[in-house]
Amino acid sequence: MLFNKDKKRKKPATIKVTESNLQKIPARDLQPGMYVAELDIPWEESPFMFQGFKLKTWEDVDAVIECCRQVTVDFRQTKIIKLPRNEIGDQRYSSTGKIQRTASTQQEITRANKTYKHASGLVNNMMDDIRLGKAIDTKAAKEVVSDAVD
Repeated sequence: MLFNKDKKRKKPATIKVTESNLQKIPARDLQPGMYVAELDIPWEESPFMFQGFKLKTWEDVDAVIECCRQVTVDFRQTKIIKLPRNEIGDQRYSSTGKIQRTASTQQEITRANKTYKHASGLVNNMMDDIRLGKAIDTKAAKEVVSDAVD
C-alpha cells in the first residue's frame, strides 16, 4: 500500500530551499571576472563558443554588451578582476576571437606543451573512470578545454 492514512509522521514534512547564486543584471553592469551563465539571446546567435564563460578582459565585457541587454551572472563562479577600463590585460584571446600578440613563439610552444600534457593525462584518467563506471570530472574537463582555447 502506497499511502497509509493510519500512520502518523514522526517529523513534519519540510521543504529545503537553497538560495540561488544566479542573478540577472544589465549587460552594461558587467565587469571582468564575472561568470556569464545565460544570455538574453540564444547561444547559437552569439559570438561565444561556450554556454557559460568567465569575462577575462574589458574586450570580453564589450563583446557581451554589443549583443545583449541583460545577462544572468553566476556569482558563485565570479571573482571580480580589478582592471582599469583602458587596459587590455595579459589575455592573448578575448571571447570575441580577436588575437592579441603578447607572447613569443617559444613561450606559446612551452604553454601548448604543458596544456597538451595536462589534457592527455585528464583524458587517460577519464577513460579509466569510464571503464570503472565512475563519474567523469566535467569541471576539470571544462578547465582543460578553456586552457586549450585560451
